[in-house]
Amino acid sequence: MIVDIRKMRQYLIQVGLATGALAITILAADLITGSITSRAVVVAAIASTAFILFVSPHSDTARLRHVGGGHFVAIVIALPFAFFASSVSGVAFSLYIATAVGLSMLAMAATNTEHPPAAGTAFAIVAHGVSFTLILLVLIAIGVLMLTHSIFKKWMNDLY
Repeated sequence: MIVDIRKMRQYLIQVGLATGALAITILAADLITGSITSRAVVVAAIASTAFILFVSPHSDTARLRHVGGGHFVAIVIALPFAFFASSVSGVAFSLYIATAVGLSMLAMAATNTEHPPAAGTAFAIVAHGVSFTLILLVLIAIGVLMLTHSIFKKWMNDLY
């Protein structure tokens, strides 16, 4: 389906907001952690969150309860796994990460904070091991995205 030219302005505005919020987030992350490229998995989760917030801003998964709650639940579930991640290797490590992600998905569903990109947050935290700068990065990034979304939501439309 081709975009209606009359809606193109709205598309450009909302994608521009997402791009600006992500740029601020990535700059802050780079200043805090020293290197954003080593945090690629969590950046992918954050970028996916930005997509949801700015392309479908009125969807259930874009609600602040789901965005903030989903990432928070993922962090809480993944942290105990991250503490012991260095003692697991090979195939067991794959199962270890998968278990942490699966439990975070279950916890999100049980607490009605489902946010699919937050599963990537759980993955990243376990894969990197305990890293408080990584957790700080997630919290700052999600905070910036949620604040931007909250400010501009009333002027945004679902773009699908």
